[in-house]
Amino acid sequence: MKSQIVPLEDCYRANAAALHEQTFGCIGVKAEDFEVATIHPNRSLVAISDDKRVLGYATYTCSAKGGYLGWYAVAEDFRNHGIGRALFDATAADLRSVGAKSVRLDTRNRFREALRFYLGLGFDIIGSWQQLDGELMISMRLVFQENDSSQK
Repeated sequence: MKSQIVPLEDCYRANAAALHEQTFGCIGVKAEDFEVATIHPNRSLVAISDDKRVLGYATYTCSAKGGYLGWYAVAEDFRNHGIGRALFDATAADLRSVGAKSVRLDTRNRFREALRFYLGLGFDIIGSWQQLDGELMISMRLVFQENDSSQK
């Protein structure tokens, strides 16, 4: 199945919201929370299939100071098929186009598959902190290479 990365449009919003709940429901996130998740980040991308199914999405802030990856999800049955990498490559290209030198993110320690994915992209762990509920959060950063737009 072929996929493409496009900006989030209203026609994909309901499907992206459902994926948001499927991915993050374990931490109490609901589909309606997707609206809040896409208010603060100034960029949102979705990966869609030929039949317009939302396979993944990324929300992020974008500035010359650097980027921040907010929410990032890939449908479980499409993980390890290059969707996450394609989303990240599109995100990184957008960040680099405005002069960003790095991108940061925070993720929960329980999301081990995501941690492995981010480490594989070249992110470094730069710190950790505990939420009020006691859950460990991991802060990560990737510094973009000067002459390498593809990152590893």
